[in-house]
Amino acid sequence: MVKLDDGKGLQVTEVHSSPMDTVFTNFKAGMEGVDKEKVKAIVHDMSKGSDHFKNEQRKAAATDVRIHRMKQAAARLTADQLAGFERAVDAQVCELNATRDLSRTWLHVDMDAFFAAVEERDRPDLKAKPFAVGGIGMISTANYVARRYGVRSAMPGFIALKLCPQLIFVKSNFDKYSKASAQTRAVFRDYDPEFEAGSMDEAYLDVTEYVRLHGTTGPEVAALIRQRVQQETGLTCSVGIAPNRMLAKVCSDRNKPNGQYELPSTLAAVRQFVAALEIRKVPGVGKVTERILSAFGVHVAADLHTHRALLAALFSPVSLDFFMRIALGLGSTRHSDPGPDGSVGRKGMSCERTFRNMSEPRDLEAKLGELAEHLAADMASEDLKGRTLTLKLKCSNFELRTRAMTLPKYIHTASDILAAALKLLQAELPIEVRLMGLRMSSFLEQVRDPGQLSLAEMLAGRRSPAAGAEAGPSSAGAKAGPSSAGAGDYEGEAAGSSLGEGELLELSLQDWGRRRGPRPPAEDTCPGRDGSRSPDGREAKPAAMGEWACGACTLLNPGLAGRCEACGQRRRPHATMAVRRGQKKKPKVEGVTLDRFLAGKSRAASRGIDSPASGGSADIAECSLCREWLPETQLAQHMRGHRLSHR
Repeated sequence: MVKLDDGKGLQVTEVHSSPMDTVFTNFKAGMEGVDKEKVKAIVHDMSKGSDHFKNEQRKAAATDVRIHRMKQAAARLTADQLAGFERAVDAQVCELNATRDLSRTWLHVDMDAFFAAVEERDRPDLKAKPFAVGGIGMISTANYVARRYGVRSAMPGFIALKLCPQLIFVKSNFDKYSKASAQTRAVFRDYDPEFEAGSMDEAYLDVTEYVRLHGTTGPEVAALIRQRVQQETGLTCSVGIAPNRMLAKVCSDRNKPNGQYELPSTLAAVRQFVAALEIRKVPGVGKVTERILSAFGVHVAADLHTHRALLAALFSPVSLDFFMRIALGLGSTRHSDPGPDGSVGRKGMSCERTFRNMSEPRDLEAKLGELAEHLAADMASEDLKGRTLTLKLKCSNFELRTRAMTLPKYIHTASDILAAALKLLQAELPIEVRLMGLRMSSFLEQVRDPGQLSLAEMLAGRRSPAAGAEAGPSSAGAKAGPSSAGAGDYEGEAAGSSLGEGELLELSLQDWGRRRGPRPPAEDTCPGRDGSRSPDGREAKPAAMGEWACGACTLLNPGLAGRCEACGQRRRPHATMAVRRGQKKKPKVEGVTLDRFLAGKSRAASRGIDSPASGGSADIAECSLCREWLPETQLAQHMRGHRLSHR
C-alpha cells in the first residue's frame, strides 16, 4: 500500500500494478516457455525492501494517479464531444493513409545475443552452458541457454543467480564487441551504403535500389546478408523484411535466432499483421504507456483505431499521431535527411556507465574522467564541438538527477569536458550514485555557401603538392615540384614549422581570399577620397557603413553578419553599438580605392618594395585594419601585432 498525493487533492492508496512487473520480467526472444509468474515471484522476493523496489513502487503509484485522473476526464466527456473527436481523427487518418508507400524494401538486421555470441565464438566450451556477460551487479546480455531460466539483459546478477544457480559470469570486452560490430557493418554497407545503425548490434537497411539493380528480392538479400555475416564474423543474425522501418524491426523479432521474416508489401497483408500486433511489441512503447493504454482497453494495434476518439481526447496531438501511425502500420520509408552542407545532423552525443554504489569524491571524479575521455573520443570521430554539457546522476535510491551548463565557447577535448563536468558534480556533492553519464549538445554547425572552403580544406590545400607547384619557391628556399612534395614546398608550410596556429590561420586566410577570385577594379566599385567616378560617369556606390573587421582573423565582414565568415568569431559588441549610436565611421570597403592603392604603392616604393602593378616581382598586401601596405611575407607578423595590442 502506497499513498501518493498528486498535488491537487487526489490521493491513491492502493497500487493496482505490481512492482514485480519490471524490465526484468519483460521477456525477450529465447524466453518462450518460461514460467512468467515464477520469474515475477522470484524478482519480487529478491527485490523487496531494496531501493530499487521502493523506486518501482513510487513510479507505479504515480502511474496509477495519472490513470485515475485520465479516467475522471474520460467520464466527463459527452457523446457529442466524442463524435467530434472521432470526425477529427478520421480526417487525420485519411491524410496519413495518403502518405503510405509500399514500394520500398526495408531490412532490420538484429544480431542474436550479440555480446554473448561473440564470447561463445571465442570460447566454444560456453555454448552448452548458461552464462551471462556482466557481473553480480548488472548483466549486459545472456545466451539463449540462460534465457530458458528467465535470465535476461538489464537484470541484476544476484537475481539471475537465483533464477539459474549454475549461471556463469563472463567479463565484458567492449573492444572485441566493437571490432565484431565493425565487421558486420562492412557487410551491411555493400547492400546499402547509407544504412543506419541503431546500436552496435542492429541496423536499418533500405535495399530498394539493390533489389532493383540486381533483379532480386528482399528475402533473397536478407538470406545473403545472414550468410555473409556468419561467414565473415562467425556470428548469426535475424532479419525482418517489410515496406518500412517500423514494421521491419517488429518482423526481425519473429524468427530469432538466426532466422528471417517477411511481411509482404501489400495493404491487406500490412493491415492483417498490424491488427493483431501487441502494443508492447511496437518500438517506442514502454511499460508505462502499455499500462495506461491497457487501462482504456487498448491491447493490440487494432484497438488504437477502435478507441481513437477517446485517445484524441486524453492524449496530446503528438501522441495521437504516433498511435494512429501504429494502427495503420506506417513508418519511415526514407533515410534521415542529412541536412544542409556543414550541419551536424544530430542533437546530442552521450555516454553513461552503471556501477556499484559510489560516494567518495575522488572515485566520482575518476569515473567522470573516464566518461569525459570516452565522450571526447566519440566527438572526435565525427569532428564535433559542443557548448551545452549535461551531467546525469542516478542515486543509490534510484532518484534521477540532471544538471546542465552552457559554456562560453565550443569545446571538444577531454580536459575541457572534464573541467566543466567537475563544476556540475561539485554542485551535487555529497551524493551516492550508481550511474553517471555525460551528454554534449548544441554542436557547432559550419554551414558554408556553395563553393566556399572550410578551414580544414584551406590548410590541406596549402600543404598539398599541387598548391606548392602553383605557388613556386617559398621564402624558406624549398623547391616546388614532385621532388619536394612531401617536405612542405609552400610558404604556408614553411611558416607552419615556426609559427603557431593563429599565424598559420592568417596565412591561410590570405589564400582563402585569393581563391574566392580577383577583386573587381577599385575605381569600378567605390569612389576615391577625391570623389572619383566610375568609367560610365555614374558615382560608384560605397560599401555599407556597417562593415567590420574580425578581431581574431581580421577578415572584413558584411555589416549584418553576427559572426566572422571565416573563423566564426562573434562580432565585437562595441562595433555594433557604434553604429546604433549613429557615430560617424569611415566606411570600410572590401575593394581598394584608387587613391589608397597609389598611396600604398608610393609608401611601398619609398621602403624599397616593388608593387606588382608596376611590374615588380614582390607580392604586397594591404592590412585590413590599419591600411598599411607591406610584403605578404610580413603580413602575418604585422597582423599578430594588431591582435596583441587589441588584447
